[in-house]
Amino acid sequence: MRATTLWLFGISFALGVPASTFLVLTVALSVFTLFPVTFMNIGTYQVVAIEVLHAAGAPRSEAFAYAVTAQALSYLWVALMGLTALWSLQLWPRQVAATVRQATDTPDTGGPRTNTRGV
Repeated sequence: MRATTLWLFGISFALGVPASTFLVLTVALSVFTLFPVTFMNIGTYQVVAIEVLHAAGAPRSEAFAYAVTAQALSYLWVALMGLTALWSLQLWPRQVAATVRQATDTPDTGGPRTNTRGV
């Protein structure tokens, strides 16, 4: 699904690379962004996308524009879907944060107890 999305997005940029390039791009992005080096993989995502697309024959400037726009729209889509989910569940971000705070403040009641006094 991700490769198809990247491919359709690539068509709109007229990069002139084969569709199989976007399958390679999907795998490369998955591997190189597995462990984030920078905040939200900004920079890493672009370098990987530019190099894969350039190796397939796309100009670097167009590959850069594609990478920046693809990542920005991807994050925008996730944010919009998250807000839509919150709205459909009739939740406010403040309620979600309070639930997380409450879950971290609750003591762990499971598992064996250890004696910390050395007795």
